[in-house]
Amino acid sequence: MPMNIAQRQPDASTVALWPTADETCLIMDAPGALALVASLPVTPNVVLTTLSLLDQPMLQSVAPTRVVIPLIGPRFDAVQALTRLAELRFSGIVCILTGPLPAPGLVRAELAHIAPGMTVHLIKIDHRGMPSAACA
Repeated sequence: MPMNIAQRQPDASTVALWPTADETCLIMDAPGALALVASLPVTPNVVLTTLSLLDQPMLQSVAPTRVVIPLIGPRFDAVQALTRLAELRFSGIVCILTGPLPAPGLVRAELAHIAPGMTVHLIKIDHRGMPSAACA
C-alpha cells in the first residue's frame, strides 16, 4: 500500500527533535517518520532499517545522532528496540512515534528508565500516521 506523504509544516516542537542536514537519523520500521522528513525545510541524512538488522557494525557505520521507532509496531515495540539499543550502547536521541496517550509523560519516563544514556522523546502521530506534535 503506497504511503501518501502530505506536504505540510510540522509542529515546531517536532522539528526541534529532528536532525539537522549534517546529522544522520536511523529509522526503524517507522514509515510515519518519512512524512516528517519530507516536510522539513532541510533534509537530514536518513537510513532505513529493521530491528532484526540492527547490530554493532551497522550502528558504527551509520553513526546516527537520532533513532526513530514506533511505540508499537508490527515486528517489535519500543521496549524491545530500546533494550537492543542499550545492549549496543547507543547514547543518542530516540524519537518514539505514538498515537494519543492518556499519560505521555509517564510513558516517556518508563521508556527512558530502560534506555540508560539515551534521551527519549515521544512524537504524537495523527490517524494517518503523520507526526503532529511532540509529547511530554
